[in-house]
Amino acid sequence: MFIFSFILAISSTLFTYQWAKSPKVSPTQSSAFVSLFLFLLLFFLNKIVPLPYEELCALSFGASFIGMSSPTKATPLQLVIAAIIFSMMFHYLSPRYWGIGGALGFSAFVSLLPIHIIRLIKIKS
Repeated sequence: MFIFSFILAISSTLFTYQWAKSPKVSPTQSSAFVSLFLFLLLFFLNKIVPLPYEELCALSFGASFIGMSSPTKATPLQLVIAAIIFSMMFHYLSPRYWGIGGALGFSAFVSLLPIHIIRLIKIKS
């Protein structure tokens, strides 16, 4: 299940990131479209194979927040790393803080934080 979660988080992040680079689509619209698409995909996949549907939907929605990052601030490889960090944090935190408002956005922020800190250190040196 962890591998599937990593793949889902990375896919959600990169699809949102790539689609948001389109001139007529905002990052918010991209996140919404990718999230709805993945919700539907997971819904139909859940009919074939039993999955923790709500948990995976929340994971893909939160990972799409990472994909809303500016292309000038993060590369696709950095976003993949952030998505993996987010997925690990999500599996650790979701059983403890399920239903707390802002937890997905905060987790997405925290998963991007090391990427930006490393980038700033690299720029200064």
